[in-house]
Formats: sequence, structure tokens, C-alpha cells
Amino acid sequence: RFFSMDKSMLYGLDKMGRRIKKRRKELGLTLETLAGKTGLSKGLLSKIENFRTVPSVPVLAKVAQALDVDMGKLMEGIALQAEEEFQLIKVADRRRVERDNAQGFCYEMLGSLPTGTGVSDFYLLTVDPGARRDRVTTEGRQAVWVAEGRLVFQVDGQRVEMCTGDLLLFDGRIPHVPLNESTEPAVLFCAYLLEGETE
Repeated sequence: RFFSMDKSMLYGLDKMGRRIKKRRKELGLTLETLAGKTGLSKGLLSKIENFRTVPSVPVLAKVAQALDVDMGKLMEGIALQAEEEFQLIKVADRRRVERDNAQGFCYEMLGSLPTGTGVSDFYLLTVDPGARRDRVTTEGRQAVWVAEGRLVFQVDGQRVEMCTGDLLLFDGRIPHVPLNESTEPAVLFCAYLLEGETE
């Protein structure tokens, strides 16, 4: 049965984002070309592929049509809110995911929880010394806790120096990027409180 995409009921959006990116590359399409075919912005499509937003059903339908793939196939494995009272994610169940084509950034997906307005995703992020990537935005709020090491978090051009135990809370819609200017890897616990974007 195909369920309605109620943003408060879904988790596992990383699977959908990876499928969209894989299919786009199979067809030899750039983000810019896909944007032209869908009428959506390149920025929104990038956020969907990198699971930085929750797409609406109309947006997802446009993407599926442009990629000549069934929308249900893109949503396969996207789960409804679990009935269980708790979830336990074992260390062995962590999975590494690629985001933003970043070098020196290792994301491990810890889990997801539906919320009243979207979904919360949780990651362990290791940032290698000298790792670099472009600044990004995320549709929602973020929490970043430094579990190990130190780094500089750039938020809207401001440098926020952080070390082990520090917590940073900010609006993910502000362009941001972590920079590791030290000689040791920095390990971060990241929580993304995602909200939907419809364009």
C-alpha cells in the first residue's frame, strides 16, 4: 500500500536521497539539467539528494517523472513511525553515508525519529585535519556536540571555535561548515531537526 508522505510520520530519508542521486548519475544528468527538467531549483535538489530537507509529494513526483522512475520505488524503505516504545541502534548497525561530495568528512548514520513537523536525523561525523567542503544549508535546526578534538565551525561567515564537550545550536538555513585546522580528527555528534520544503 502506498502511504501519504506525512512529514511527521517518516524516517529513513537518506535512502531516498541516495536513490535519486544514483538514478540521476545513471542517466548522466547534472543537478542543473535535472533542475531544468523538474522546474525545481538546483539547491533544493541538492538538499534532497543529501537528505537536508523533507520533500513534499508534489516535489518528489516531479523528480520521479524527470528520472523516469516510479515514485514508490524512490520511497521504498522509507518507514512509518514505529509502534515500539523505543529503538536501539547497535554499533554494528551504523552505516556510513556520503553527503555533499565532501572529502575528509565521514558521516555515520545513527538513526532517525519522526517529529511533529518533520524528522530528526542523528549522525556521528568525523572531520579529518584539513578537510574542506563548501558551506551548506539544511532545512531545519541543528545541534553539534564535539565528542572528541577541536575545530572551527563557520556559521554565516563567523568563526566559532569549539573543543571537546562544546555544544553548538543554530539554524541550519544559515550557510555553515566545520573546519578542522588541528592535527587530529574531530568527532562530532550531529542532530538535524529537519523541516519540509515544498518550492
